[in-house]
Amino acid sequence: MIKPNFAELLAMHVAAEKLTSQEAKALDNASRFDLEPREVLSYLGGFIAFIGLARIIVGPFIESSAMAVAVAFYILGLAVGVASFRWVGSPAWKNRLAEALEIIAVTSEVIAVGISLALAGVSSELAVFFPALAASAWAIVRRQHSEFSSALLLPAGVLTTALALCALVDLSGTKNSLIIGVAAAGLIAVGTRPMNLAAVPRLVGAVTIVGCAISLYSEYDGVLVTLCTLVIAGAYFAWATRTRWLVLVGSSVITVFLGLLFLINRLVNNSIIQGLLMLVTGATTLVTVGLYTRRRASQQSPAAPTA
Repeated sequence: MIKPNFAELLAMHVAAEKLTSQEAKALDNASRFDLEPREVLSYLGGFIAFIGLARIIVGPFIESSAMAVAVAFYILGLAVGVASFRWVGSPAWKNRLAEALEIIAVTSEVIAVGISLALAGVSSELAVFFPALAASAWAIVRRQHSEFSSALLLPAGVLTTALALCALVDLSGTKNSLIIGVAAAGLIAVGTRPMNLAAVPRLVGAVTIVGCAISLYSEYDGVLVTLCTLVIAGAYFAWATRTRWLVLVGSSVITVFLGLLFLINRLVNNSIIQGLLMLVTGATTLVTVGLYTRRRASQQSPAAPTA
């Protein structure tokens, strides 16, 4: 079933007399954000202060041991985490501030754990993999209760976990693209489920899918592998068009277009014939869509009344 868009949902509620046309228009024109200028300035001031504090303590850290740096990050993460926990669930800006502190706390603990694992003799890949995996799990658990922290932590954690896994198993570039592509598909799947600011994991996943598709198309010279990848891209396109998420539709269109381009270039060496094949493919697509639209319209039209 094709997902209705926002305008169609408003029209359905108006038709069901749950909303008036004026209320629907007001909802359609309403702002989707409630950030006040003073709150934005507060975030900016806090960010500048944090950068200043970081510059002050970076100097002594350079001369310190790795263990001292890890302990400092443990303490920072704990202190900021306690402050975040106290404000979580507070009204409006305090809750958003708590989530900003949550991101700092999780990042600090991830760095501290990574340094500790490296000092304990764990390989650098595992020292990155386990903390990133823990941060991803935390973001998954918090995704339905946070306003934006999970949406920002999840893509970073998932992609870092995937990259660390690629380095750990030490595969070639194309196989790495498969692992990262699976991680991107997971981000897209989570981004289509109920969560605040779900557009962030959807966007990151969609862009990553395009990058993985380019890597797969360019790495293999065989027509069969390109064709198989194109079939997967076509399935992605068919699913994306039913979700009606613009970023997913755009990503799937790019992957299909690139697949067709690589396939035609590998089948034919003549540029004129390549252009002709692309023209025929595009025209066939347009004709198919037109016929499907006309058939759908004829099926939905009411039958003529009988005497």
